[in-house]
Amino acid sequence: MRIAFFVLSPDTPSTRFRVLQYLPALSARQVKFKIVAMEPSWTVPALKKPCRLWHYLRALFTAWRCDLVFLQKPGFIVNRWPYLRSLFGLQKNVIFDFDDAIFIDLETGLPQAESRLRKLEYILTRSRWVIAGNPYLAEFARKYNRQVEIIPTPVDGDRYRPRQDRPLDRSVIIGWMGTDSNLPYLFTLIPVLRELLAETDARLLVISNPEQKPAELEGDARIVWRTWQEETEPEDLARFDIGIMPLADDAYTRGKCGFKLLQYMAVGIPVVASPVGMNREIVEDGISGFLAVDEKDWLEKLGCLCRDRGLRERMGSAGRKRIEEKYSLRRFSVPWLTLLQTAAVDKKICR
Repeated sequence: MRIAFFVLSPDTPSTRFRVLQYLPALSARQVKFKIVAMEPSWTVPALKKPCRLWHYLRALFTAWRCDLVFLQKPGFIVNRWPYLRSLFGLQKNVIFDFDDAIFIDLETGLPQAESRLRKLEYILTRSRWVIAGNPYLAEFARKYNRQVEIIPTPVDGDRYRPRQDRPLDRSVIIGWMGTDSNLPYLFTLIPVLRELLAETDARLLVISNPEQKPAELEGDARIVWRTWQEETEPEDLARFDIGIMPLADDAYTRGKCGFKLLQYMAVGIPVVASPVGMNREIVEDGISGFLAVDEKDWLEKLGCLCRDRGLRERMGSAGRKRIEEKYSLRRFSVPWLTLLQTAAVDKKICR
């Protein structure tokens, strides 16, 4: 069996955690696979269009030769629509995977334009299976396809581990890690965090992909900025004493899969999160962390954790246990692999 994974980019979080971290298990089963980025990794400046065309033709040839195509959420459906239609024309065995509310416009919080929704309907109805990251997304997918499986984005508990040498004599570090697209959710909480930092000896550590500290975080030495690096991600997370995930409550954020919380909990720290979407399911309020409804709630619950080391340790241990039991890569590898093998039945073997 051979599988072609059509991904937006190998560097995006959804690709790293919903595809790449499963690949060693595929190799162990002697399954052949190929990662195909939606766009070419390089082009000759004077020949961009021919380079892209060559990339697309090679990708379609790969799809045709394989038993199965695993297609990740499409950020390309407007400009690359003929390419996508050709893919479904050549390969009937497609699994579509998505972990965001791609049917909602991020800017407005309203449903996507009718033209985009029609394209998404095309993908969903023609996919043999659909993998959704949470029940909210699965509910939408089931309007168009009965073969929908819910597989959360799991965390590798062997790579993300609790820190053993947490110093007793340093300031408590409240941490946030995420991509620049999610920074606006953090910015809404900055006034509360500044007040908390003034009242306690805590510090805020923000880790994201921009190289420079955003203006919204400037002017306060207690807010520390680090540029994200894949190689140091587990160690950087383990610097945190408390992990936070503020969110607005709207149709788009209800589709988020809460992976940030899973990473925090995997390294054995308590979390404080907005009670939105999957956050409600992941966080056992008062056990592995807190759900905070408003600014007063955030201030009170973060302050409680900052002042009580024993509480942080108990909640951190409970969160780690929850990861191991419910959200670990080890737990979801078998159902993920089984689904792919089931979908590939009766297809020709690639040459």
